[in-house]
Amino acid sequence: MEPRRAKPITSIVIAVLLTAIAAAVWFWREPTETGARGIVKADKWEQVKAYQYEKTPGLERAEKLGLTRDFDKEIPVPDSSDSVMIHEVWANRANIFFFYSVSLKSLPADGEAPVVSFRVKNGQADPSEHSLFTLNWSPNEGVYYQGRLYGRAVTNPFWLDGKALDEWSGLELIDLSVRQGDLFATALPSVSLPVDYRASNEIVETYPIGQSYGDADRKLELDRLELGTTENRLFFRFSAPNGDRSKPMQVSVRLRTDQGETREARIVENFSAVGFEPFNKRPGRIAIEWESVRYMDRDLGFEFTLDGAKIKEGIGKRQGTVRIDSNERIDRLLHTDILLNELIYDERGLDFSILYESDKGLKKPYVRLASETPNSIPVEMSEEDRERNSVNLPLIVRVFNADGEEKNIGQSGSGSGERYDAFIENPFGEEAEELRVSVTNLLVEWGIDWKTEVTIPAGH
Repeated sequence: MEPRRAKPITSIVIAVLLTAIAAAVWFWREPTETGARGIVKADKWEQVKAYQYEKTPGLERAEKLGLTRDFDKEIPVPDSSDSVMIHEVWANRANIFFFYSVSLKSLPADGEAPVVSFRVKNGQADPSEHSLFTLNWSPNEGVYYQGRLYGRAVTNPFWLDGKALDEWSGLELIDLSVRQGDLFATALPSVSLPVDYRASNEIVETYPIGQSYGDADRKLELDRLELGTTENRLFFRFSAPNGDRSKPMQVSVRLRTDQGETREARIVENFSAVGFEPFNKRPGRIAIEWESVRYMDRDLGFEFTLDGAKIKEGIGKRQGTVRIDSNERIDRLLHTDILLNELIYDERGLDFSILYESDKGLKKPYVRLASETPNSIPVEMSEEDRERNSVNLPLIVRVFNADGEEKNIGQSGSGSGERYDAFIENPFGEEAEELRVSVTNLLVEWGIDWKTEVTIPAGH
């Protein structure tokens, strides 16, 4: 339902139903007047809702299931005819969404969009107040419609003693303010909202799949799909000849529905599931498209040495930061050349980068090495923690001197292409010694092209 209009707008507005899919398509294709970057002008209330649904997957279905709360709570801005309005709140297991608007006489230019800020309290949760974050909708973005700019704010669910609350009643917006452009923020009074949350009201439907793909070396088995109002989750099992010494870490998988919605996922939870954003419309069919699985292989690694004398000779008498191109091939595994790409040395230590170059023209299904930001195990870490990390972390870099003493790894990172680097603190003593570098728990990318489908029975 379209929200009640705040002063000074006096036109009478009739509540309208959401338009059909064609209207939503028209909204995105029709040229739209814009002001500041990220702000669009809507001519119909349905266009405001279409923007909200696009930015907040699952909101449309949550509204239809009665999981959101409408308010149209008006908060006057002191010494002006303007106001902030809280229109709707959607609390779920993952986030609490606040949909608001600010009165604005015209489309704002760059840097002039009003920004609403507040913190969130709940008397049943831990005493710390919740700050806001943005996800995919920044405070400077939104929809301008009939003299108001519509935005969204997000905060975390309420917790108590390390666990998310399954039930809570009421929340308070404190430290509420609105700021436009470079002007000082205008403080607004705190606001209490009678929002009740019950985790039991959320809907999660489970559909078995029982399909598999692969060969004697690698196999992917789809167990079930959970269709939820907060999250969709796909459960699977990945297996390799060395058993649990190979663990899936990342995937590239896509869900496409017969309602025209697409959701993608990459992060694997507990080596057995991936989560997707919820759908706005209940699907009748869901196509599952797999593109790759990246898994950690604890039996796969390589070693190489860094010649301290040669490095110091290359540095010579040069001062400051010294960069040495290498591109020395140090190994080859799984259709991939492993290169020592570059060395960077300064008074703090030595940074080295590793580059993977896989064979060109690989066709699916294929396997090759994959990179990401490497991990390290601090020297001072307890033996128990070191053992746990050595089992669960991929791409572990360790460095030893000639006496077998382990060096601490400082900052590490990953760059363009299949490249990553690690920094060795104080790599050399008084003598330029040789260093042995060990990289274990390598990441392997299994590129596949597998499509399957799940039928969803009629429901809410």
